[in-house]
Parts: sequence; C-alpha cells; structure tokens
Amino acid sequence: MIPLFKVAMNPEAEKAVANVLNSGFIGQGSVNEAFETKLKERYKNNNLVTVNSGTSALQLALRLVKDKHPEKKYIITTPLTCTATNWAILAAGFEIIWADIDENDLNINIVDVYMNKLRTDVAAVMVVHWGGYPVDLNKLKRLQEHFKFEIIEDCAHAFGSFYDNTMIGNSGNYCAFSFQAIKLLYRDWETDRKSTRLNSSHEFVSRMPSSA
Repeated sequence: MIPLFKVAMNPEAEKAVANVLNSGFIGQGSVNEAFETKLKERYKNNNLVTVNSGTSALQLALRLVKDKHPEKKYIITTPLTCTATNWAILAAGFEIIWADIDENDLNINIVDVYMNKLRTDVAAVMVVHWGGYPVDLNKLKRLQEHFKFEIIEDCAHAFGSFYDNTMIGNSGNYCAFSFQAIKLLYRDWETDRKSTRLNSSHEFVSRMPSSA
C-alpha cells in the first residue's frame, strides 16, 4: 500500500489513550460517557448512543426496523457507498433493492425510488449524504407518509451538515455518524466509535451497545 498522507494527531492523544487503557474500562466507562454527553449537547438530543463500529450501528437500526415491520423484507439503498452500509442490510436478513444515483449530487435518486423501486413490502430506504451534501429529506418524507417505510441515514460524510436549517442527525430518522479515520469525525487512536441517533428506541439500544 502506498500511504497518501498521515492523519494528524493531537499531541495529547497518547496520554489520553494511556489513561483509558490504565483505567480498566476499554469499551465503556467515563470517557465514553463524556463523549456521548458532548454529542448530546451538540445535537440537543438525548436519544443518542455510541457503539463499537459503524457496521454495528447500522445493524442496530436495521434490527429496530425489522422488529417494527416483520412482514417486510426489502431495503432500498444506494450502490454508491462503503460496502459496510449495504452488508449490514444483508446481515440483518433483508434483501436489497438498488436505486439509481442522482447525477447532480451523487445521492440516491428519489425520483427513481418513487417511480421504479417503492413497493408495499419495502421496510426502509437507506440513504447516504454523499460528500456531506444532504439528501432531499423532505421529498423522501412525503413518500414515507404514503408508503409507510422507515428512513435510515448513513451520515458518515455529514457531521456538521445542515438540511432545511436543521443539523443532519436531528431529522427524526435513524441516523449514524462515523468515527472512522477518513471521516469528519476521524479517530485519534486505534478505536472505532459510531454515534447512532435512534429515536424513541434509545432505551432498547442502550441495553445492547456492542451488538453486531
């Protein structure tokens, strides 16, 4: 592999990691709780938990969707994304319906979703805010009112983005932000975190923070 660049590190990172490793709390603990608290303050939303990986976060959302719509077996999704987005769909036992891409912003093409892909047995539409450019959530929600599906937002590119004067992540949908190295919330140490906003299902999710 040819390294293109080195991720910048805070000079205090090494000491902070050592403190965590010596605390006896590797997965949970006070640092994790402080991180969640900061995110809740930023989003002014208490329905937020952190889990061990992006894949787990998406699988949690999909499990909640399956519990809500056990009779439905399809997820409409975008092919233009990291494979983890769509592997989570298969791992949850759903089948994929591929939607086309909007050539103007590279997000999922909502017209194609409406005209060609939506059906009564679709449990959810999964979107990725490509490059931080938000999907037209208002259009998608109008379809949701009629077809009764859930919306899952992979917000890996969109930390700090806004849609309709609202922070991405506060739309009322299932939303996930990535803490992977090349995302906006990049990692300062060899630990992955993914913060997942999961509506009224927060109590259920908080009981299973490392589920995959």
